[in-house]
This record gives sequence, C-alpha cells and structure tokens, in this order.
Amino acid sequence: MGARVVGMVRAAADRWLARPGGMTRADLAAHLTDLAWSGLSGAAARPKERTP
Repeated sequence: MGARVVGMVRAAADRWLARPGGMTRADLAAHLTDLAWSGLSGAAARPKERTP
C-alpha cells in the first residue's frame, strides 16, 4: 500500500509541475495530507478480500 501512496503523490506532483497555475504548493500539500490521513485511514483497517 505504501508504494501506491507514493505513486499517487508523485503523479499529483508531476501534474502540478506541468500545470502550476491551478493551485499553490501549500494547497496541494494540504490536499494530499488530508487524503493520506483521512481518506486512506479506513483502507488499511479493512480485511483483504480473497479472490477465488
């Protein structure tokens, strides 16, 4: 799961660098921090689903 979070942050940063006029660096950092702490907090707590 850690690699996915790193990939998400990297993709967001790459997109921000390509289009810097959309939001400030501080806003981007705040959005990613909120997502990491709040949005993904339940993902690690859920049991993994087994596929047949």
